[in-house]
Amino acid sequence: MDMTTSWFDLSTTWSDFFNFLLGDGNNSETIPILCKGDWYNEENEDSEDSEESDESDESDDNQENEENIYNRSEDTIGNMIRGRKVMEYLLKREITPLSQCDELVLKSKCAHSLMEKNGIVDALYNSTDDCFLYLSANYDRIQITILDSYGKLLDTYSVCDVMGTYSHIKIIDEMNMVSNRVYKVYGNRIKLIVGFDTIYHLLKKKGSPVLEDGSSLPEYITTSGKDFNKLIYLTNFYEDTPMIVVRKFRIKDGTMRKITYTDSGEGYFITLGNNSVKLVEPLKGNPIKSFKLPGDWQTNMISLSKIATYINELIKMAKDLENEDIIIKI
Repeated sequence: MDMTTSWFDLSTTWSDFFNFLLGDGNNSETIPILCKGDWYNEENEDSEDSEESDESDESDDNQENEENIYNRSEDTIGNMIRGRKVMEYLLKREITPLSQCDELVLKSKCAHSLMEKNGIVDALYNSTDDCFLYLSANYDRIQITILDSYGKLLDTYSVCDVMGTYSHIKIIDEMNMVSNRVYKVYGNRIKLIVGFDTIYHLLKKKGSPVLEDGSSLPEYITTSGKDFNKLIYLTNFYEDTPMIVVRKFRIKDGTMRKITYTDSGEGYFITLGNNSVKLVEPLKGNPIKSFKLPGDWQTNMISLSKIATYINELIKMAKDLENEDIIIKI
């Protein structure tokens, strides 16, 4: 059998084999499976966002270089897309493809949820028109995510290719143009700016008053945009707007938290990347258990079956951990 061309044909023989191998599968939808890198289907990119059209797929742990990404053949990309579909078939459930934009939106929603839990959103709430701005960066993108007071996504603005051909000056120029567009649309409706991820490390290095790592998140924000003017963009439009830049912090219920991919900041989740599949805990985003993916997973049905087995094992582990958490709370 030619594994490189015909392995996606889900014949009755293959179906019977995998039903035997995996049993009934685990149809639990309570544990999110977030796929990134080559598992991500480029057709899911928001076609209305022209700034994303040239964006490359994210590689897990940055282990795949840009040259490999752009030199893929159409057949290989097609196999990647179908590979995710086959994985959904094997698991008998959907898995969620994440673009780089999607990742930062989820993290922004998680950050907003944590601000809510600490009373910050309520303290700043003025009207239903209030908006909250989350500034973050990953791999090849700087993104501004706008949420309403309930954490609903309103808009995203981004500059891509920041790790590629763009010079530092061009990145700043682009972000200033983006910031100007944000201000024209939202103006003084922005009640809070929260910076995280790479933004934290950048501003800490520049001596800006970021929240000390591991310290308590305040209920009232005493810093504002002008305190972070070394960012060079955005803050000049929001000098008096409350602003905080965070990484890892303790919220008022006493738990140490870090911004993760769960929009509520709660619940275990699984990430499926190019090189590994991981079960991640929600509080600080630390992997609990991981499996290295077979090197030929893009073209080998047997390797995909192994990954499905790994995922089912992680799902079971997550459900056991959740049950333990419930018992502890009781």
